[in-house]
Amino acid sequence: MLENASLRRWGQLALPLVLPVVLLSAVAGAYLLPSGAIVRRMGDARDEQGAITLRVEGTVALFGEAAHGVASSLKLHNERPEVQVDAVFSLKSPGRCRIELSAPTGLRIAAVQNGGRRRVEGEVPQSPQVLQVLQVLTEELCSLLATRGGEGGSRGVVERHLGALRIQPRLVALGRVSREVTYILGDPAAGQPQLWIYKDTFFPARLTFSDAQGTSWDLRLSDFGSSVTGSWAPRVVELHRAGALVLRFTALKADSPVALADRLF
Repeated sequence: MLENASLRRWGQLALPLVLPVVLLSAVAGAYLLPSGAIVRRMGDARDEQGAITLRVEGTVALFGEAAHGVASSLKLHNERPEVQVDAVFSLKSPGRCRIELSAPTGLRIAAVQNGGRRRVEGEVPQSPQVLQVLQVLTEELCSLLATRGGEGGSRGVVERHLGALRIQPRLVALGRVSREVTYILGDPAAGQPQLWIYKDTFFPARLTFSDAQGTSWDLRLSDFGSSVTGSWAPRVVELHRAGALVLRFTALKADSPVALADRLF
C-alpha cells in the first residue's frame, strides 16, 4: 500500500514536468516549413556539396519492354525480362546532364539534357518506351540535382519545373521514406503529382507526376551519404512507369569535382 501511494505521489509531481515536454514535442513535430523555404534549402544543400561537376559510374538494370529495347539496340543476346549494362551519369551545373549506357559489344546509348534541349546519341533505340524512359530519367535527375542555390536561382528553376509537372508547391505535408521523414510538396493524396524532400538533409527523395499522355512516373532517390557516392548523389535511383519498375541505377563510384568536356552535353 505504501509503495502504491508513493507511485501515485510521484506521478502527481512528475505530471506537470512531463506534460509541457510532451506538448512541446507535439508542436515541434507538427510544424511545417513554408514550401519556398523548403525549396530554397534544397538548393542550398546542393551548394554545400560543391558538386558543380559530378561523374557517377555504376550499372543500370532495365525491366520489361525497356530491357528488350536496350538489348536489341546494343546487340545483347538476352531473353530474360531484365538486362543489366554499365552506365555513367554525368552532371555539370547548371542544368546539364547525361546518362550513357554501354555494353561489352562496344555499342552505347546516351541521353542528354542541356537546359530545355534533349538529344540521344549512339545506337538510338527503336522502342519509343526506351527513349521515353531514358529522357525522363535524365530530365528529372537534372531538375533535382543540377540546380544551384539562391533565391533567384534554384528556387525559381525548381518551382517553375514543379508547375510544369502540375505539382502544387504551396501544399506541404509530412511523409516517410523507409525510416526517414520527408516533406511532401503537392497534394498528399496517393497518385497525385508530388515532390518528396528528406526533412533532415533537404535532399530530393521522390518525384511523382503524369506526363502529357497521362502516363504516371515515379522517380525515387535513396542512400545519399553512402560510402560510394558521399552526399553528392544517391547511391540508388529507381524509375517506375505506370506503377511498374522499369529502371534501377546503382552507383559503384563517384567523383566530384571532375573535368567534363562541354561537348558531352
